[in-house]
Amino acid sequence: MTRAILICAVSAVVLAAGCGGEEESASEAWANDFCSAAADWRTSLDDIVGQFQSPTDLSADSISGAIDDGLEATETFLDDVDSLGAPETEAGQEVAGIVDSMSESIRTTADGLRSTFEDADSLGDLITQVGAAASQIGQLEQELRGSLDQLEQVETGELGEELQSNEDCASAQSGTG
Repeated sequence: MTRAILICAVSAVVLAAGCGGEEESASEAWANDFCSAAADWRTSLDDIVGQFQSPTDLSADSISGAIDDGLEATETFLDDVDSLGAPETEAGQEVAGIVDSMSESIRTTADGLRSTFEDADSLGDLITQVGAAASQIGQLEQELRGSLDQLEQVETGELGEELQSNEDCASAQSGTG
């Protein structure tokens, strides 16, 4: 009797291991990786901006640190996205072109932000530059939103569906992390 119970238990474990669910498709994996990177980046930027809720939060060091953190988060996002390559779909090369264009635009804007703050070292200079940089930061957000919209439109198959239904992509577009 004990042997029969042991055989049933082992059989149940083997069957359960084989029923682990569906394997993630290449489109789903690409969409998850892209959307996760975008949401992480957007959340990082929102968190950085959220550090400055009142004027008493402002100091030369806190602003410089936030700028460095934002540029580092942007570089991480770009590295993550660049490493994805083209998805294995019918419109994969077109998708890769959209992502490359987005990356280049974000990289150019980030380089502009870096230059904007390069020579600012006093609190007054930094605050002045933050005001001037607000439109550049808005450009980063618009570039991400626009690229996500383009990706969803160009890829009408499984990848498009994955991008449209992905919670991280929705979070990246809305800016709520």
